[in-house]
Amino acid sequence: MNFKMKTFVARLSRRTFCAQPNRSHSLESLTQFVEDGARRGDIGAIVKGVRSAHNLPLSQISGNSNATSSSNAGGSRRDRYDNMRMLFRNVLAILSERGDAKTAARTFKEMQNCKLRADDISRQHIVDVHAKFAARQHANTNRRQSQDDIPWDALAGHRLILSDFARNGDINGAKQWFSKITPTPDDLCYAHLVHACFKAKDDNSAHTCWQMMLQNGVKPSLRAYTIVI
Repeated sequence: MNFKMKTFVARLSRRTFCAQPNRSHSLESLTQFVEDGARRGDIGAIVKGVRSAHNLPLSQISGNSNATSSSNAGGSRRDRYDNMRMLFRNVLAILSERGDAKTAARTFKEMQNCKLRADDISRQHIVDVHAKFAARQHANTNRRQSQDDIPWDALAGHRLILSDFARNGDINGAKQWFSKITPTPDDLCYAHLVHACFKAKDDNSAHTCWQMMLQNGVKPSLRAYTIVI
């Protein structure tokens, strides 16, 4: 079976699956569907599967037929949140094993769309998959990146994590993650850290972080200024 036929079969299978009435779905079947999509690197299947799982009735998430009552709704919502976060963690683990950084980045974006915060295990999967991808790219090509290219290097995963902290204005999370970065953070890592400070309306911390970058001899690029602004 050639590549085009495999792609056609994959698209047909996920469209048929997602066209079924929601009542025929279960969290287990959707989890299997999403994980199979991750093994193929099929972002379409991942997105459709996780959205279907996110829209399951609370009773199907918790296994409690009375989950919609006021006494159980809070716990059921927590069950949904925890199960969805675990689903994304498993998908990112599969993509990390594959070294599929592009699909992992889009999956992480979908996690944000579902208003889920990643845990440190999922974040580490993001860092690992980008490091693997960067190593493979470096080995396979000598093409020089222009200043406008997205830098696929060992720090790419860290930038993605820091941008998520910045998006939520989480200064403490951003600083804690920043302190873990190896090798040395670049200007874009600093820029995301500064952006987190600005998002939290902490101008003093933003100024301190920017000065720390300059004192460490890191020169800001045009992209760094764009992130901060």
